[in-house]
Amino acid sequence: MSEAKEFKDSLTGRRVWQATSVGNHNQAFYFHDRGWSRDSRWLYFASSRPTGDDPEGTRFKLYRMNPPDGDPERVNGTCPVQGSLLHHQIFPDDRHVLERTADGLFQVDMHGGSRKKLLEFDREHDWEAFSISCDGKLLAGPMSTRYVSGRKKSDFPDRETYNTNTWLLPDVRISWLVVVDAATGRSEEITHSRDWYTHVQWSPTDPGLISFCHEGIWLLVERTWLIRANGHGLRQVVQTRKGLEGLGHEFFSLDGVYMWGHGYRPPKLYTGGRREFDTYSRFIFRQSLSHPRDYREWPEEKVSRHWNAGSSQHWIVGDGTHEPNYDSAAIWRAWIDIDRDRLEFEPLASTRGPYEDIETNAQVSPDGRWVSWTSMQSTGTPQVFITEI
Repeated sequence: MSEAKEFKDSLTGRRVWQATSVGNHNQAFYFHDRGWSRDSRWLYFASSRPTGDDPEGTRFKLYRMNPPDGDPERVNGTCPVQGSLLHHQIFPDDRHVLERTADGLFQVDMHGGSRKKLLEFDREHDWEAFSISCDGKLLAGPMSTRYVSGRKKSDFPDRETYNTNTWLLPDVRISWLVVVDAATGRSEEITHSRDWYTHVQWSPTDPGLISFCHEGIWLLVERTWLIRANGHGLRQVVQTRKGLEGLGHEFFSLDGVYMWGHGYRPPKLYTGGRREFDTYSRFIFRQSLSHPRDYREWPEEKVSRHWNAGSSQHWIVGDGTHEPNYDSAAIWRAWIDIDRDRLEFEPLASTRGPYEDIETNAQVSPDGRWVSWTSMQSTGTPQVFITEI
């Protein structure tokens, strides 16, 4: 009997499947990491369900399933890892997986189960999520050494105190952007700065173009950047005024022509401390990568933590929010009406339920038939949900 549970959505009347119910934490991929196979037959997700190599269910394993109610199966050759997000990437051939463990990067053959180490991590640096070029030949990701007021990570009493300090002081580290040859494992550091690098993505159409961001409070960092895989052409995608506007959660359009994202502007100059988001104006932006003056933005009438590419150039998908005072707890489709210079927002499914700080991360299958996300709605634990568009 399938573990999936079908119900009628209370907001839209669509059929929705709670695709997972075994284990206390199942989570779909991060919004800009491809979680669907290219033929839309498989949806990938991380699960902490107990297994023979993790009987207590304390670590996350990579699974896949046929939508909307197929039985989940463990991906052959993968190992349990710490953390539910950003540890796995699917290669463009849909046969291999990039797995990030505490020891390094591994290429896993899903058919035969073989594992090949591509890069060994040293213990002197923090290594974050790596991404795969659209032709599968190169990988890119950040390596950093973090210091806060001259102190190392081990000097802080707990992770929360450490993270709080590094977010408020984004320039107290040194980060490098590392490119790895997927065939040979040869690595090269192509740029570095006293900023925190994250959100590394490759263009979906240009195998030599990388996007990355300066992480931190959006109002205090110069967020989104582009660079060629050979280290040339470093440039900021959108110029922002520190303290007056912040951009983030960027992603490429399907054709690689535009960079999308969203942002906000405070009513007065922000210099630090508590952020009263209810007083901020929010917007969605689209920036051409070849024509700097081709920049558009629209009011973010339905607020989402992340927006993501749809299955066509005509719409994007948002994962909603449970933030107080926002009636946006839903998966949203935003239709792009260029002629009238506006976005039209359509709810696809409700995500109302117990609020937890869970990354919802809506993704659309390549054939445009399904939308997947993670939620605690009606479950009390993070589970994977699917609806049919």
